[in-house]
Amino acid sequence: MGNWELGIGNWELGIGNWELIEVFCLAASCLLPPALQPPASCLLPPASCLLPPASCFLPPNLFQQEHNQRSKIMSQSNVKERFEVKNLLKKPGEGEKTATDMTIMARSRDMGGDFSVMEGVINPGELLAPHTHKFEDQLVFVITSELVFEVGGANGLRFNAPAGSYVHKPRAIMHCFWNATDTPARYIELSGREGFEGFVDSKQKGDRKSTKDAEKDWGMIMHIDEIPRLMKDNQLKGLAMSEIPHLPHLPNLPEAITKLFGHK
Repeated sequence: MGNWELGIGNWELGIGNWELIEVFCLAASCLLPPALQPPASCLLPPASCLLPPASCFLPPNLFQQEHNQRSKIMSQSNVKERFEVKNLLKKPGEGEKTATDMTIMARSRDMGGDFSVMEGVINPGELLAPHTHKFEDQLVFVITSELVFEVGGANGLRFNAPAGSYVHKPRAIMHCFWNATDTPARYIELSGREGFEGFVDSKQKGDRKSTKDAEKDWGMIMHIDEIPRLMKDNQLKGLAMSEIPHLPHLPNLPEAITKLFGHK
């Protein structure tokens, strides 16, 4: 620790020396005529005085450990020690099953914390309920069939996305999508960070609890009041990612939604 502390001391000493120079420059500016006054740069410390070198933040042993760890992560020589084929390859039909119709192909922790990858299916006549993600953007790639997207609510944008389409769903904007065809629509969902992944995991607790805690736990706002409009206007009959995807008695849709989400 001695050398590390000395490094911090030397940096602080550099700041002290600059302060002495500043005092000298200020005094000179008062005593000398304009033509002989020191330059303005004399009154500012060099950039090296403003921040200590990175090595000052960690003692030498910890700094070296961090460096070694990063080198190990970046090394290609120990791939077999760090991975198995099953960690890198997901064949058709594989992946981590969830309590919903989503299959997790890669968790955010597997992708450096940046994003998760899931595969889902929307059956004919099903709606993925409208919601807003506070903290992450999403991207959908439509594999089969076609999906209809609404981004920004009833007064926002609505468009069809056939197979092969990429659809960006920006954060902080309400969105939903549904299947208006007669064939199942398979799609890939890329979600920033771990928010949506956490919500999918929470569905194991049931629709009522996962929906109730979605905003607090995962930054997801569920727009339940928009469901009746979307279901009726588009002749939809069920909700994707739900415990009871096919809602009974379509004319009594609000009652069915009340039952689904536990509202009284």
